[in-house]
Amino acid sequence: MPELRVRLRGIKDAAAAVCDPHSPDATLHSRDSVQEPSIAILHTTDPFEPSHRSPWIVLVAHGEAWRDHPRRRSIVLDVLQGYGLAVYSVDVSPTAGTASPATRPDVERLARTFQDTVEFLRASRDRDRTRIGAIGVDEAAMPVLLCAARTAELLSAVVCFDSRQSLTTDQLESVRAPTLLIAGGDDPGGIALNRLAIQHLTCSKRFEVIPGANSSFDSPGAIETVGHLAGTWFATHLPRGRAY
Repeated sequence: MPELRVRLRGIKDAAAAVCDPHSPDATLHSRDSVQEPSIAILHTTDPFEPSHRSPWIVLVAHGEAWRDHPRRRSIVLDVLQGYGLAVYSVDVSPTAGTASPATRPDVERLARTFQDTVEFLRASRDRDRTRIGAIGVDEAAMPVLLCAARTAELLSAVVCFDSRQSLTTDQLESVRAPTLLIAGGDDPGGIALNRLAIQHLTCSKRFEVIPGANSSFDSPGAIETVGHLAGTWFATHLPRGRAY
């Protein structure tokens, strides 16, 4: 699976960087130059040839919990690709070894990394045709929803699963992109949190519970079901071509 190593410093050179599969580092010039530049490693099923690219992009954002499970990530990306989507994944958590597992994730920092990555992808495409959807997994769910709440023009659809997000009511009410929340039937804590969140979302929304699945979605067929639910959601909402 192709990999792009992106140094997130802004969006000036995004198009050239994405179109060059031989560039080991795609360098972006700072939108927020006072911040220490971060590295985003994008894995993608998308062909590098611009003529073959889908105008519908899905960025799967995950954290440390998914870092050691590349098979689950690959399954989701492969299922989504079957829906005609250009699919990317990015680990928005700090580089392994730089933060203690006991440390609470810095949601603001993760949200900045995610937003910079979305802007990188957006700048590389025809903005009049391209629509971007996002999946937030585990600790990346909150940053994805936070980005959707603050920058409504960037995302056209959102899916979150394996999440323990706890945004404020005001933040949830600010999300405009159609949002799908997914929980496992054997994860009562996740069900409770997602039911609370769905009550405060005022956008087009849906809550799905996968019977027999736990919070990790590692039971047989569970992660494939997540992929198909997400693929159907994006296939329904991204082609409508509405920027928020």
